Amino acid sequence: MNAGNLKTSNRLQKTLSVLKEGWHTTWEIGQATQSMAVHSDVAALRANGIVIKSERMKGIDGRIWHYKIAV
Repeated sequence: MNAGNLKTSNRLQKTLSVLKEGWHTTWEIGQATQSMAVHSDVAALRANGIVIKSERMKGIDGRIWHYKIAV
C-alpha cells in the first residue's frame, strides 16, 4: 500500500481529528470528512503509525463498523 503522508494530507488530518473525538461509524466519518473511502483512510493512518481500534457494531447485521483512536 502506498499510504498518504499524515503531515501533508488534509484528508488524513480530518479523519484523525474525527477519530480523536471517540467512537464513530464509517458513515459518520465519511460525512464529517467527505471521504468516499473511510476504510482506506483508516488504513493510511495506521500505516502512518496511528493505532486505531475498530469493532463491528453489536446488534446490527454486522456490516457497520466503528473506529476510534486507541489509548
